[in-house]
Amino acid sequence: MAGNFIYRRLYYSLKAHVESPEMSLVLGPRQSGKTTILEKLREELRSTGKSTVFLNLDIIEDRQWFSSQHALIELVERRVGQGRAYVFIDEISRLENAGLFLKGLYDLKSGHKFVVTGSGSLELKSNIIEPLTGRKQTFYCNPLSFTEFAAYKLGLEVANFDEEYLKVTRELVMQPLRRQRLVDEYVNFGGYPGVVLAQTEEEKNRILREVHLSYLEKDIGLLLQVEKSRAFENLVQILASQTGNLINRAELSATLGVSEKTIERYLYL
Repeated sequence: MAGNFIYRRLYYSLKAHVESPEMSLVLGPRQSGKTTILEKLREELRSTGKSTVFLNLDIIEDRQWFSSQHALIELVERRVGQGRAYVFIDEISRLENAGLFLKGLYDLKSGHKFVVTGSGSLELKSNIIEPLTGRKQTFYCNPLSFTEFAAYKLGLEVANFDEEYLKVTRELVMQPLRRQRLVDEYVNFGGYPGVVLAQTEEEKNRILREVHLSYLEKDIGLLLQVEKSRAFENLVQILASQTGNLINRAELSATLGVSEKTIERYLYL
């Protein structure tokens, strides 16, 4: 098996876009691997002598540089001088009015390249994507596809998706028992990178629980202002156990002890 970095289709697409003047905007759910991909790309740029700056808005000390676009540009130029820099901004969704901030940053025409990530996809469209029309290319970082998952487990490293798909297919055709083991693992645990890298089932389950709670508490609970968080969490569990079945709102209402109107609102979140 390869090391702890999982080579993904997104990585090669982002790498190919890194010299474009447009912003590279990487969106995806929490813990889907966005930060790891940025760090790997930054490492590769630095190895070729390129100047880079990495800022993470999850870190309080880094947030101070986002008081204005000019303050951020001044920081970049203090760190790297007057040449072109590759500026990585992680978790831009932590910034209020992030889309307008990035629009203004791009319009300054500083000559620097900006690679930006954002989580919390439920609020990204209006807050980030729309203000940047014509100024960015959007990339989506989802959990690993089965092809990416299998390529990592089989120790295959390739430079493009078509080659990866062919190699994975050939290996799995030749190894039916291993194919079944990989299918079982992927179906049971999915493709979140941290889960794929975890060595034991206990660790995989722990990471999945953290991801689950993160969505319920942050993306759904806070962004959509769910008042009855316990009822909503129980609803999610019931729906997960009834995949493919018809939904009876009255039955759900009685089971969870909330009104049918509340059930209907939660179903459309």
